[in-house]
Amino acid sequence: MLIQDYLVQQHVPFRQIVHDTTFTARTLARKIHVDVASVAKTVVLDAEDRFVLAVLPANREIDLERAAEVLGVHGVKLASETTCGMLFPESELGAMPPFGSQHGMMTMVDRRLCYEEDITFEADRHRAAIRMKFADFERLERPMIRDFTRTAS
Repeated sequence: MLIQDYLVQQHVPFRQIVHDTTFTARTLARKIHVDVASVAKTVVLDAEDRFVLAVLPANREIDLERAAEVLGVHGVKLASETTCGMLFPESELGAMPPFGSQHGMMTMVDRRLCYEEDITFEADRHRAAIRMKFADFERLERPMIRDFTRTAS
């Protein structure tokens, strides 16, 4: 199910923003003129025996060692593009929305994203984004909220 359909079904207010094609969360922030810290970057982690959706501000990057600690595993790595394509068949590669629960995955969110009233994220395509209240996202997704990132280089 496309994320817009899910949000409508759940009666959650959001704004869809159609934009020129972007392939990174930072470029999306520049293109639609929002603070990079409010853009949610979505990454799939391979955490030994399961996949976990990690959601973080676009101005941060995942600290894999810290993520492994948070998840209580020996190590995590980034999932391959092939795996991401299989887990999110309705999404273009790299345009996965931050709702792991819709794909049977746990979602973990970096605490810094919680400070944002509104978040913006790719809406299954590289030409559309969703802007919604973080509180609505948190209520729907019920993510694990922890610190697992560092400043992006």
